[in-house]
Amino acid sequence: MAEQQSRLGIDSISEFYHAWPGLRAHAVKLVGDERLSPAQRETLAWLVVIADRVGPADLDDAGAGDGDTRDRRP
Repeated sequence: MAEQQSRLGIDSISEFYHAWPGLRAHAVKLVGDERLSPAQRETLAWLVVIADRVGPADLDDAGAGDGDTRDRRP
């Protein structure tokens, strides 16, 4: 079976990190979406704060290519 690719074309933490500047506004917009519960909006707001704190030093490319899937989406 072919591996399913995300609509964003992001398959790893590193790829997400590099795409985050363009994705952040969308995430912030979702924080204000009243179709989400208050708990969902608060959780998403905290995830934006966490994503903003991730930097190049936080990325671990040591396992790249050796079958290590910890930085891959589930």
